[in-house]
Amino acid sequence: MELKFSITQEQLITIAKKINSERMAKNARFAMLLHAFIVRALLLWIPLLSPLILFYFFLEIHTPETYIAIAICAIAYLIVWTFLLKNIAENQASKFAFKITTLDRTIENTTLPRLASLEGSHTVTATASTLTLLPPCGKSITIPCKVLLRQARR
Repeated sequence: MELKFSITQEQLITIAKKINSERMAKNARFAMLLHAFIVRALLLWIPLLSPLILFYFFLEIHTPETYIAIAICAIAYLIVWTFLLKNIAENQASKFAFKITTLDRTIENTTLPRLASLEGSHTVTATASTLTLLPPCGKSITIPCKVLLRQARR
Protein backbone atom coordinates (compact mmCIF):
# COMPACT_ATOMS: atom_id res chain seq x y z
CA MET A 1 0.00 0.00 0.00
CA GLU A 2 1.32 3.42 -0.93
CA LEU A 3 0.24 6.80 0.43
CA LYS A 4 1.29 10.07 -1.18
CA PHE A 5 0.74 13.49 0.34
CA SER A 6 2.29 16.92 0.13
CA ILE A 7 2.92 19.66 2.65
CA THR A 8 2.61 23.26 1.47
CA GLN A 9 4.19 26.46 2.77
CA GLU A 10 0.85 27.55 4.29
CA GLN A 11 0.58 24.31 6.23
CA LEU A 12 4.13 24.77 7.50
CA ILE A 13 3.29 28.28 8.66
CA THR A 14 0.24 26.93 10.53
CA ILE A 15 2.35 24.21 12.15
CA ALA A 16 5.03 26.74 13.07
CA LYS A 17 2.45 29.06 14.66
CA LYS A 18 1.09 26.22 16.77
CA ILE A 19 4.58 25.17 17.87
CA ASN A 20 5.49 28.78 18.66
CA SER A 21 2.38 29.39 20.74
CA GLU A 22 2.95 26.19 22.73
CA ARG A 23 6.60 27.06 23.35
CA MET A 24 5.77 30.63 24.37
CA ALA A 25 3.07 29.44 26.76
CA LYS A 26 5.51 26.95 28.26
CA ASN A 27 8.16 29.65 28.62
CA ALA A 28 5.66 32.02 30.24
CA ARG A 29 4.60 29.36 32.78
CA PHE A 30 8.23 28.60 33.57
CA ALA A 31 9.05 32.31 33.89
CA MET A 32 6.16 32.86 36.30
CA LEU A 33 7.20 29.89 38.44
CA LEU A 34 10.84 30.92 38.46
CA HIS A 35 10.02 34.54 39.22
CA ALA A 36 7.65 33.54 42.02
CA PHE A 37 10.30 31.26 43.50
CA ILE A 38 12.99 33.93 43.39
CA VAL A 39 10.74 36.67 44.73
CA ARG A 40 9.47 34.49 47.54
CA ALA A 41 13.02 33.51 48.41
CA LEU A 42 14.12 37.15 48.44
CA LEU A 43 11.02 38.66 50.05
CA LEU A 44 9.99 35.91 52.45
CA TRP A 45 12.64 33.40 53.40
CA ILE A 46 15.83 35.47 53.44
CA PRO A 47 14.38 38.29 55.60
CA LEU A 48 12.66 35.73 57.81
CA LEU A 49 15.67 33.48 58.39
CA SER A 50 18.52 36.00 58.36
CA PRO A 51 17.92 37.28 61.94
CA LEU A 52 17.91 33.70 63.19
CA ILE A 53 21.20 32.98 61.47
CA LEU A 54 22.76 36.25 62.64
CA PHE A 55 21.70 35.74 66.25
CA TYR A 56 22.83 32.13 66.26
CA PHE A 57 26.31 32.74 64.87
CA PHE A 58 27.17 36.24 66.08
CA LEU A 59 25.55 36.65 69.47
CA GLU A 60 27.34 35.05 72.35
CA ILE A 61 24.53 35.52 74.83
CA HIS A 62 21.49 33.38 74.10
CA THR A 63 18.78 34.69 76.36
CA PRO A 64 15.05 33.96 76.16
CA GLU A 65 14.39 37.63 75.38
CA THR A 66 16.40 37.30 72.16
CA TYR A 67 14.35 34.34 71.00
CA ILE A 68 11.09 36.05 71.95
CA ALA A 69 12.12 39.13 69.96
CA ILE A 70 12.96 36.95 66.97
CA ALA A 71 9.60 35.18 67.22
CA ILE A 72 7.69 38.48 67.45
CA CYS A 73 9.57 39.88 64.44
CA ALA A 74 8.94 36.69 62.47
CA ILE A 75 5.21 36.75 63.23
CA ALA A 76 4.99 40.44 62.32
CA TYR A 77 6.86 39.83 59.09
CA LEU A 78 4.60 36.90 58.19
CA ILE A 79 1.55 39.13 58.71
CA VAL A 80 3.08 41.82 56.48
CA TRP A 81 3.92 39.12 53.91
CA THR A 82 0.37 37.75 53.93
CA PHE A 83 -1.40 41.07 53.49
CA LEU A 84 1.05 43.18 51.48
CA LEU A 85 4.17 41.62 50.03
CA LYS A 86 2.52 38.49 48.63
CA ASN A 87 0.21 40.53 46.37
CA ILE A 88 3.11 42.68 45.18
CA ALA A 89 5.15 39.58 44.34
CA GLU A 90 2.27 37.98 42.39
CA ASN A 91 1.66 41.16 40.37
CA GLN A 92 5.35 41.41 39.51
CA ALA A 93 5.37 37.77 38.35
CA SER A 94 2.62 38.36 35.79
CA LYS A 95 4.37 41.48 34.45
CA PHE A 96 7.63 39.55 34.21
CA ALA A 97 5.96 36.68 32.33
CA PHE A 98 4.42 39.13 29.86
CA LYS A 99 7.85 40.59 29.13
CA ILE A 100 9.23 37.10 28.57
CA THR A 101 6.57 36.28 25.96
CA THR A 102 7.34 39.47 24.04
CA LEU A 103 11.02 38.54 23.99
CA ASP A 104 10.33 35.10 22.49
CA ARG A 105 10.42 36.32 18.89
CA THR A 106 13.61 34.33 18.34
CA ILE A 107 11.46 31.21 18.60
CA GLU A 108 9.46 32.37 15.59
CA ASN A 109 12.62 33.06 13.62
CA THR A 110 14.01 29.55 14.17
CA THR A 111 10.92 27.35 13.86
CA LEU A 112 9.97 27.93 10.23
CA PRO A 113 13.47 27.34 8.79
CA ARG A 114 13.67 24.07 10.71
CA LEU A 115 10.35 22.95 9.26
CA ALA A 116 11.22 24.08 5.72
CA SER A 117 12.75 20.70 4.85
CA LEU A 118 9.29 19.12 5.25
CA GLU A 119 7.80 21.11 2.38
CA GLY A 120 7.06 19.00 -0.67
CA SER A 121 5.56 15.62 -1.51
CA HIS A 122 5.98 12.65 0.83
CA THR A 123 5.49 8.98 0.09
CA VAL A 124 4.71 6.31 2.66
CA THR A 125 4.88 2.68 1.55
CA ALA A 126 3.61 -0.09 3.81
CA THR A 127 4.50 -3.72 3.13
CA ALA A 128 3.99 -6.84 5.24
CA SER A 129 7.42 -6.47 6.86
CA THR A 130 8.39 -2.76 6.66
CA LEU A 131 7.13 0.80 6.59
CA THR A 132 9.10 3.09 4.28
CA LEU A 133 8.90 6.89 4.42
CA LEU A 134 10.32 8.94 1.55
CA PRO A 135 10.43 12.68 2.43
CA PRO A 136 11.06 15.39 -0.20
CA CYS A 137 14.80 15.39 0.45
CA GLY A 138 14.99 11.88 -1.04
CA LYS A 139 16.48 10.14 1.99
CA SER A 140 14.48 6.96 2.61
CA ILE A 141 13.53 5.90 6.14
CA THR A 142 12.66 2.22 6.62
CA ILE A 143 11.11 0.91 9.83
CA PRO A 144 10.61 -2.83 10.40
CA CYS A 145 7.09 -3.86 11.43
CA LYS A 146 8.44 -5.49 14.59
CA VAL A 147 9.60 -2.09 15.81
CA LEU A 148 6.24 -0.53 14.96
CA LEU A 149 4.35 -3.23 16.79
CA ARG A 150 6.61 -2.87 19.81
CA GLN A 151 6.00 0.89 19.87
CA ALA A 152 2.24 0.42 19.42
CA ARG A 153 2.04 -1.89 22.45
CA ARG A 154 3.62 0.69 24.72
